[in-house]
Amino acid sequence: MPSPVSALWRATSKHYHECPIAAKRGVNGNNFSRSVCLLVYALAIASYAVSFSDGVATTVRYGALILLVAHAIEVVVCFKYVKLYKGSIAASIGLTLLFGLLHWKPLANAAARQKAE
Repeated sequence: MPSPVSALWRATSKHYHECPIAAKRGVNGNNFSRSVCLLVYALAIASYAVSFSDGVATTVRYGALILLVAHAIEVVVCFKYVKLYKGSIAASIGLTLLFGLLHWKPLANAAARQKAE
């Protein structure tokens, strides 16, 4: 039985069809994972306007903060891939802050494929 981490990696990779759930539903794993990131951020913002229970609000806020800090570290560590984005560098940094490796990993894969040719 695959670990949850490997199942998540397969679901978010370009080979999402290897994940039986995604293949059955025709879901692109990268888009699904991006949606989950946005949902976490949206729930954290909504927790200030809508009355959540204290435990849920705190958990969602810390989850979003941890996600944002991890993605900020990725901007620094993986900047050589972040700057490969065809748009502006500010947009690429913003997308990396929102989505992390879901943004820069396809850029790195494309660069590796070009280098191999």
